Amino acid sequence: MKVDKKIKAILLILTAGVCLITSACVKSGAPGGTEAAESASVTAAIAAETSGFDLTSAPQPENSLPAATIGQAPSTSALNITATPIIPQDTAIQITATETATEEPSAAVLDMTKDQLLSYFNECLNRIKTEKPGFTKSSLMKLNDLKISANLPQAMVDAALYKIFKRAPDTVTVEKGSAAEGVMPVVGKNYVSALETGDIKDISVALDEANGGNYIITVLIKDPAGTGSPYDKIFDYMTLNKMNGYIEQIEDAYVASGSVSLSHYDSRAEIAVDKDGHIMKYTQTINGSAKIKQAELMTFTADWEFFGTTEVIFSGFIW
Repeated sequence: MKVDKKIKAILLILTAGVCLITSACVKSGAPGGTEAAESASVTAAIAAETSGFDLTSAPQPENSLPAATIGQAPSTSALNITATPIIPQDTAIQITATETATEEPSAAVLDMTKDQLLSYFNECLNRIKTEKPGFTKSSLMKLNDLKISANLPQAMVDAALYKIFKRAPDTVTVEKGSAAEGVMPVVGKNYVSALETGDIKDISVALDEANGGNYIITVLIKDPAGTGSPYDKIFDYMTLNKMNGYIEQIEDAYVASGSVSLSHYDSRAEIAVDKDGHIMKYTQTINGSAKIKQAELMTFTADWEFFGTTEVIFSGFIW
C-alpha cells in the first residue's frame, strides 16, 4: 500500500475523533438522529481507507513509545522509567549530627603525662609575668620547732624569735598591667617557673569541683637547695646571706661566732588554675632548718637550730 494512503488513513482517524467529540457535545434529537448517521459514515470511511494494513506496523520515530493496543491500557513495564521518590519535606533529609570529639579541658589536663603536666604547670605560671595580671602577695615565715643547747631566759628567746618569725604576714599588692619581676618569684627573672622533669620528686593534679572546677596541680621539689639547684628555678628561699641579714636584725648583739648552715626539705609549689589556663591561686611552701653554732646572745652562748616553714601565697588574680 502506498505511503500517501497510510497518511490519508491517519488523517481520517483524527477527523473522526474530532467529529465524535463534536457530536457528543451537540444535543440534537433522539438517539439514531443526525449524529448517529454522521458517526456511521465516518466509521465506513475509516474502514475503507485502512483496509489491508495494520496501524501498529506503521513506521515509528526512534525512541518513541511502543504503540498501544486499542482498548488496552499501555504497559508501564515497557517504559523503563526509573522514578525518584519524593519524600515529604519534613522527613526528606534525615541528618544524624555527629558530635565533634573534643575533650573537655578537665579530661585533657587530668589525662596528661607527668612531663606534659609539668610543661603545662610552667606555662600557666609564666603567663603571670607576660600577661601581667593584678594579684596580692602574702608571705609569712613560721617557726615549727626550736632547739637550744643552753637554758636561756624565755623572754630573751622570745625577743630573738620575734625578730625573725613575725606574727603577721607581709602583704604586697600588684596592680594589673604592672611588672611583677620584683615581687613574683623568681625575682629578677622573666619566668616564674623553669622546672624540668629532673628537678621534681613528683607532680599530681586533681579537679577541685567545689571551687569552680579548677585544677589543683602540686609539684614536689627535689632537695637540696643551693646555687643551681631546682629551688633556684622556682623559689626565693632562705640563703646564708638572707640568714645573716635576719641575725643582724636582732637587738643586743646576737652574733654567730660559729658556723651557720641551712637545709631545705619537702618543699612544694601548688597552683589552682581555671579551664582557660589562668592562675587563680599560687602557693609556695618552703620547709627548712637553720643551725647556728655558738651563737652569742648578750652574755649567753648556745647552739640554735630552727625548723620553720615559709609560706608565700599569691591570690586575688585579676586577668
